[in-house]
Amino acid sequence: MDTKFHESDERLELYALDRLSDSDVIRIEEHLLICNLCREKLDEAATFAFSVREQLRANPVPVRPRQGSGAFDWLRGLMKPQFALAGALAMALVSFVVFRAGDAPLVPVATLQLTAMRGADIMSVAPARELDLTFGDAPASGAALSAEVVDGSGSPIWQGTPQTDGSRVRAKIAKALPPGDYFARLYDSPGRLVHEYAFRVKK
Repeated sequence: MDTKFHESDERLELYALDRLSDSDVIRIEEHLLICNLCREKLDEAATFAFSVREQLRANPVPVRPRQGSGAFDWLRGLMKPQFALAGALAMALVSFVVFRAGDAPLVPVATLQLTAMRGADIMSVAPARELDLTFGDAPASGAALSAEVVDGSGSPIWQGTPQTDGSRVRAKIAKALPPGDYFARLYDSPGRLVHEYAFRVKK
């Protein structure tokens, strides 16, 4: 994919909000694999949302006593000038909402291209709600494969069946992994180890 066709801020925002179709999500994630600029733009959106949320916590919006008995009194109150700035900040926060684990902002999905070459540097990825792994050097001929992810001590974290999409073998781990070192392993149908990969989730 040509990196000169970058994703727009609006589409990255919709991606962060999980509001795109599956086909659009796949296309954006493939682009994020090779485009540092769009990954940085996605990180900036998460950082912005975190700072806006902290501002709202530090300066809470005062709530005035409700007046009148009309059904839409609350709406008229929100439209008053003194609430305009707080309303704008709240809308910005909604537009760049991110998911958190503990105190760290998380993007919805992180993608990682793994390689089984020995001596290669350990690939690292930022924490995310889900981790989309692509296994390099893996047989993509349609042979049945199984996969597992273990932590640095060898304790199992995830097991499942990877998806083969043309020339790629991919697996999606639908949970956030805490920072640390991990090993991903591919097995053939008789249960023999095909490849082992190492990766790191950054703090």
